[in-house]
Amino acid sequence: MLFPSLDSLKQVNKVIDEANAAIHDKSRTISQSAIPEVLAGALGVGVGGVASFAALFFGGSVVGLSAAGITSGLAAAGAVVGGGMAAGVAVLAAPAVVLGAAGVGIAANVKNKKTEGRQGTLL
Repeated sequence: MLFPSLDSLKQVNKVIDEANAAIHDKSRTISQSAIPEVLAGALGVGVGGVASFAALFFGGSVVGLSAAGITSGLAAAGAVVGGGMAAGVAVLAAPAVVLGAAGVGIAANVKNKKTEGRQGTLL
């Protein structure tokens, strides 16, 4: 794996910190950690990536991953927003970005609702 900057290692550091906290606190559960958000984000990005790959593979006038297939797939995706191949890259990247962000948002929202429910019962 290549990590071009220290910022790109933040998610790895978060998982290592959570594992360290779990080792030292045997009563800790996954619902108390930040890992559900990370996993939901990774799942969303994975699903979006598969959808984008399928759109690239089947979307062009030439089906496949040859040079002609990739360029026609990118051009077809770019044509959706009135652009060319460069716009196609953005169109095909959008599902991974949107679904990854949605996964993190949903997981964080569910976690916050659970946390609020617990705090209300403790008072």
